[in-house]
Amino acid sequence: MAARLVVVSCPKRVSLQEIWRNCFAEAWPDCLLPVTILSPADDVGWNFNLIRCLEQVEEDFILLMLDDNFLEPSRECTPNINAVISLMTDHPDIGLIKLQPGGAHPPEVFFPEWHRIREYDRRPHPFKRTNLI
Repeated sequence: MAARLVVVSCPKRVSLQEIWRNCFAEAWPDCLLPVTILSPADDVGWNFNLIRCLEQVEEDFILLMLDDNFLEPSRECTPNINAVISLMTDHPDIGLIKLQPGGAHPPEVFFPEWHRIREYDRRPHPFKRTNLI
């Protein structure tokens, strides 16, 4: 399934976007995802800018980052994202997976192909998919 990386920013943060691009290129050089840095000239606010962007995305999955989230170089970025996409493809009831650096709590839900995942909310949500983990 297709995926896209969307980085939320704004026109006032152009200098930060350049730092993000440089860090991203160094940290994840083999990224095959198309990247959209959301920084519209018609800046109408963080939430509405994101809603507008998401309405135009055609990919099945979105990896969402903020312009001040910097990846550290790792050979695990691509395999980890592929595992997340595979997990969400195999379990269509999963609506969101929040990735975070090491030190996260141990898993509460067993997914053999992704050992560091934990469930934190199973209530229905108003997204396309109904549950969050």
